[in-house]
Amino acid sequence: MVYPVYCFSQYKITGVVFDKETNKPVDCATIYINGTTLGTLSDQNGVFQINSALFPANIIVSHLSYKTKSIAIERNEEVIHLQIELEPSNFVLPEVKIYRKNDRLKI
Repeated sequence: MVYPVYCFSQYKITGVVFDKETNKPVDCATIYINGTTLGTLSDQNGVFQINSALFPANIIVSHLSYKTKSIAIERNEEVIHLQIELEPSNFVLPEVKIYRKNDRLKI
């Protein structure tokens, strides 16, 4: 018996995420391939790595303190290295006030 087997080679997408204004690395940025479950977080040095066989791909990079960025990539090499600049967001959370319900302390 002969069984057809399809093999897909994995390509490595690596990169560094950094702040556009300060050039400092951005840690804990979410990097994923749009339309898939493939993703990762950048480390404390802004470095990340994703293995994928799906190309062309649209990489989404997001972080709470920065504007989300979308990058379209084509497969042209087995290792693709990206330098990603994120622009700081001016998003400000509203003030939160906390009040205690009782003045008496129950023991």
